[in-house]
Amino acid sequence: MDASLVIPVYNNWHYVHRLLGGIDTTSLSALDVVVVDDASTEPGLDALLREFPSVRGIRHDQNGGFAAAVNTGVNASTGDVVLLSNSDIEVDGDVLEKLTALAEKHPLAIFAPATHRVNGEPIQIAHRFPTPFRQTLELHVLFRLLRRAGVASVSRKDWMVGSFLAFHRNVWSLVGELDEGYGMYSEEVDWQVRAAARGVQRVYVPDVFVVHDESQGAGRYTAATERRFFAVWRARVRYFRKHGGRLGILRLRLGWLLASTLNVPTWSLASVVPALRGPALNELRRSRLLVRESARRKPFGQ
Repeated sequence: MDASLVIPVYNNWHYVHRLLGGIDTTSLSALDVVVVDDASTEPGLDALLREFPSVRGIRHDQNGGFAAAVNTGVNASTGDVVLLSNSDIEVDGDVLEKLTALAEKHPLAIFAPATHRVNGEPIQIAHRFPTPFRQTLELHVLFRLLRRAGVASVSRKDWMVGSFLAFHRNVWSLVGELDEGYGMYSEEVDWQVRAAARGVQRVYVPDVFVVHDESQGAGRYTAATERRFFAVWRARVRYFRKHGGRLGILRLRLGWLLASTLNVPTWSLASVVPALRGPALNELRRSRLLVRESARRKPFGQ
């Protein structure tokens, strides 16, 4: 394979060991593997390079966020095809070979495999480009339940979640780097909007799948999960300011207010049920946070 596997990492080094350890030796030796340590607070890069001596490691002196780590890794890679992977992904069989072959055959396309949770449950990774209306709809509890049940599936795939993407280097040359102003979240949406404007296809590949371990912090509300939620919406504000201007931000604020206000009674009632109490209280906190931020002059610090 004339391909590079680029893996941005911030702590939790056991995931990277598992990812690389799951790739058979022949495939791994054929790959240009670049691991970017985005100024982790936990040591791990040196041990990883000892275990996998063919891997190239790059250290950031300061944490620049996911987008910066991706840019560093892709720019340092050498393969004609780039396989961009989160560190907490697992791949089996000939996934890498299949995606590489697709990207080689279609050098102006971005590919994303189907993605499952560890328990085998599929994760919806293909979405429509965000609009204020879609954001309002997707925040509403009824739509979320329908989507979870598979009723509100997406027929048109505008963009795919960046947990694992494959593309030819031509795409990177044409579209450019990820916007590092996002730091984390929405950078892959922005990148694929720019790709679409340049005629690059975004292709979901349902017959090839990877596993994404999303178990960290599941079912618990912690300071870390609140920071993550804040970061998601701060990035989304940046996205709408960049692509929708002031009117887009105003519509986004109104959508938050409408959907979150409607959600509060539902989550309040659900929190009375013992089996639902934890998740419902988490959602209630988030709904109230969105209501509060919708009224701020600079929502989520943007």
